[in-house]
Amino acid sequence: MDKKKSLYLTSGVLGLTTAAFLGMNANSAQAASKGTVNYSGGATTVWDSPNVGQKPQRYLQTGETVTIQAEKQVYHQTWYQVGDNQWVSGQYITPATDQPEVKNTKATVEKATDSAAKTTGTITINYQDGLTTVWAQPSFRQHTGEYLNYGQKVAIIDQKTVNGAVWYQLADQGWVPAEYATLNQATASTNPAPATTVDVDSVSAAATTNQSNAAATVVNAALSQVGTPYVWGGATPGQGLDCSGLVQYAYAQANVPMSHYTVAQESMGQKVSLDNLQPGDIVFWGNAGASYHDAIYVGNGQYVHAPQPGESVKVATISQYFMPSFAVRVF
Repeated sequence: MDKKKSLYLTSGVLGLTTAAFLGMNANSAQAASKGTVNYSGGATTVWDSPNVGQKPQRYLQTGETVTIQAEKQVYHQTWYQVGDNQWVSGQYITPATDQPEVKNTKATVEKATDSAAKTTGTITINYQDGLTTVWAQPSFRQHTGEYLNYGQKVAIIDQKTVNGAVWYQLADQGWVPAEYATLNQATASTNPAPATTVDVDSVSAAATTNQSNAAATVVNAALSQVGTPYVWGGATPGQGLDCSGLVQYAYAQANVPMSHYTVAQESMGQKVSLDNLQPGDIVFWGNAGASYHDAIYVGNGQYVHAPQPGESVKVATISQYFMPSFAVRVF
């Protein structure tokens, strides 16, 4: 491996967490419990910290049991401590249901039950800088392909608090974080929500249009940063970006919040074949769960990325010399 390639793999292209970890809850869980590694696409990386500058410590195999010693919330994501200076992203660990639940001293995940009173009413979208994403679950892991406009009023059938963040469940489908909506009215009810009649063809056509527009927004945002200097940990458009910082910025323009961390960005959509890429897809280098570089596919076999120190954001062509390992489709 030549010196340039070695530098590429070991320096700035790692694109690990930086300012995107704002809002981190420093409180950890005290009670230990068991958990099982659920990732089946390869080894799961154990990091020395959930914070900036983290380094891999070891790897876990699918089905391996670990002891969860503590828990931290980092930019809407859960991290479990499984040893001294050993942390794993919560999306790759399934806590044992028959063990004491790991609780955060300031943020407890509230589980809704069928018999629990539900909040009903309407909300008005208050986010003005773009569309508001509707998520499949009360988390930022998978969107529904639906978006809401500023000022749009929609009905809700439930409210849930997850890791200290309030989410509203829409009457049609999906969830919206409360920070992007204003609750107009709420009443307690234990009755199920009335059935909603939906024109499937119309919804499908609208979703396809929204997805296409959102992907175009991501591509254009990424291309607008061509020429921006590479800065390790950079997250400032026009001044300095690293690989995951560029991806984070581009998707933010389509109202899709992401962590400034390549491994976390892997979970933002569904895996797709490198032979079936579409503009807006995220391409990754490295093993799933331990990726070290990513970029945004822009079409025609090309992608835009922030390469390494001494270079700037640029468009490159997929080649055997530096072939992506896998890809994820968010829209």
